[in-house]
Amino acid sequence: MTGTLGYVDMDTVKLDLALEDLAKRVKPKFTEDAVEHSLTETKFYEALGYERTGRDIRRKPKGKAGIPDALLLNSDDSIQVVVEVKKPSETLTDHVPQLRRYMVELRAPYGFLTNGTAFRLYKRNGQTIDDLESGLTKELRAADFAEFAKRTVDPLDKEHVTQRVRESQREGLPLTQADDLPSQQFLYSLGLEPGSPFAELVKTTMRLLADLQDKSTFVSGSYDFWKKVYARELDADHIPRLWKDSGALTSTSESDLYRFSFALETSYALTARLMLAKVIQDHSKGEQIAGKRSLADQLLMELERHLHPRTGDLKSNAYPEAVRELFDQYARTLFTSVYATDIFDWWRDYGAADSQNSEAFSEALAKLLLSLLRFDFSRLEGDLLGELYQQYFDPETRKALGEFYTPPAVVNFILDEVGYEGARNERLLDPATGSGTFVITALRRYLAANSQRDPVEVLRGLTEDYALVAFDVNPFAVLMAQVNFAALLVPKYAEAAKQDPDFVLRRLPIIRTDSLRQEGIENEALVKGSQKGGALFGLGFESNEITAQIELPIRAGGKLGHIVRLTFPQVEEAKRQNVVDNEREWLRALQAVFYAVEVRSQAFDRGQTLPENAHSIRTFLARAKLPEGRLSKQTEYLSPYADKVWATLKELKEEHGDGRFLKTLEDLMLGLILKHYLKYDYVVGNPPYVRIQELPEELRRYWEDYYVWVAGNFDIYIPFIERALLEAIRTAFQNSD
Repeated sequence: MTGTLGYVDMDTVKLDLALEDLAKRVKPKFTEDAVEHSLTETKFYEALGYERTGRDIRRKPKGKAGIPDALLLNSDDSIQVVVEVKKPSETLTDHVPQLRRYMVELRAPYGFLTNGTAFRLYKRNGQTIDDLESGLTKELRAADFAEFAKRTVDPLDKEHVTQRVRESQREGLPLTQADDLPSQQFLYSLGLEPGSPFAELVKTTMRLLADLQDKSTFVSGSYDFWKKVYARELDADHIPRLWKDSGALTSTSESDLYRFSFALETSYALTARLMLAKVIQDHSKGEQIAGKRSLADQLLMELERHLHPRTGDLKSNAYPEAVRELFDQYARTLFTSVYATDIFDWWRDYGAADSQNSEAFSEALAKLLLSLLRFDFSRLEGDLLGELYQQYFDPETRKALGEFYTPPAVVNFILDEVGYEGARNERLLDPATGSGTFVITALRRYLAANSQRDPVEVLRGLTEDYALVAFDVNPFAVLMAQVNFAALLVPKYAEAAKQDPDFVLRRLPIIRTDSLRQEGIENEALVKGSQKGGALFGLGFESNEITAQIELPIRAGGKLGHIVRLTFPQVEEAKRQNVVDNEREWLRALQAVFYAVEVRSQAFDRGQTLPENAHSIRTFLARAKLPEGRLSKQTEYLSPYADKVWATLKELKEEHGDGRFLKTLEDLMLGLILKHYLKYDYVVGNPPYVRIQELPEELRRYWEDYYVWVAGNFDIYIPFIERALLEAIRTAFQNSD
């Protein structure tokens, strides 16, 4: 059906028989559970078009109070009917207020009360509910339930999709508390629950990965590098329950466990970025930050570009292409470091997969998008948004993926003990941020302490002065922390963008780098001819420049790992040349170089005329309102460095078929600089307590080579303690001079 959303074919004969059977089956002494069980046994739900629990019938967990007994879902996971079941001895009218609350809070169009012997049917009308029909079960007929049947949404029918998106815009599910009814629905739909849209996305992403590993060098390189460097050891006997129950993990072989873990992280990364876009839409109404369009309007516009010329329906690749274009646009206009491509964007190569797998992935992505758009984040911010975000990851999955959550009370205690209050002129570092608990809590203090300051200057304190900095070696942890960090910044970002429409938060201060990496020592070893530890990253401290050696997840000559080298001027040399006056200008200059390369790369990919790096650098630096003389000098000084970075990226594009590593290059270069050049007033954190048996072999060998205390059966916190003490001794020695 095109146009109006359709109903599935309700089996009126089966429904009449179910009602008749239900009237006979229910006894006066039945419990609520017995009545609810009878609805299933008589095939009442099935006759209405609902298939089974865990797919389109969502039942209340045993022992859970304050939520509906059951929800009946449409094909797009939206709620069609709220079901509230009572004992045969109870009077249904006594429970109408309860049903009304559920229907209004969940924005459900229909609901019914039943005790098995009778029904009361309702339709929601704004904040009230209207009585449609009521009567004894044995007297009701299938026609009375016509509007309670399951509705179908064809994700390729443009009119269906437009109607659904507009409905969501008019009346989204408001998230007001981290444990309210809409939030529970959010956690189900966007969590790894059996039959949820997110579980379907993980399942299809895993199949897509398996298909593409032999067809895309970017996919195979990203996966193999992730497995080699970042993946945790997985034990088939101790995998999270939800992994098994979700239906996405069908085998517990070693290869499938690793593949599932990578697909899961990819799906979380994809969903979290879409979630952030929705938070931005709801908090700013899309006007200050995202231009004049909301996420919903932008999505519809992008989908419009992928219509079949004859039928007018959406093409099967419409959703992946729309999301790709959305992310590319947001990388230019919103949080660049969140939306720029990285190893978890391998799904962009979906077109090389078999049509069955690519279409299944597209359909799952469509369902997740439509589900996400139903929720309204405008009333949820600050601590509540963070709490909801933390609940999004179930504890078992968090642990399996190497994410360790420090309770807020512990974080606040530590920040209180060190005396951090969020002063603008102080700098704090979390060297093992994980999901970002410490840096997010510190951000709340920073925003509170600077609430009366110019919003643009407050944000520049984070992105140019690096008042808060966080490191983590795992790209997944970094991305999740960045999304959480960005979500908390949205209200302040809206203020800044309203004041300065061209203001863009390009770089968030959560950086992918290894706090335990000893780049300076590695460089000394390389100079002496030793390849000790097989360094992935090296750092050369020449007299005037910094040279970073970075290994990328690219297969070259049959070998995984391709080394590139990037060069950037030392801060003291830049000061001596009168190019910059301080660290802030120097760090801004680094961003200007990568911004210029990013602009040129995008033009290259579109087949457009390549802009001069000097022009892009000047455009970026002009936002800081530098004097003309200083602006010209910085532009001239930085342009050769941008040219070298572009030459490296162009080589990756032309010789290795992929240039999606600009974000990786910038992250690792910036991480090296922030580790070795910036000084911090506070260093806080909770390094993970992880046994070496659960860590990649490459990391274990490295720590044994470069840390004295690392020997035998150790925990990862041991090298963190040794590194902290070494830094303290080095600082004390420097200060003594």
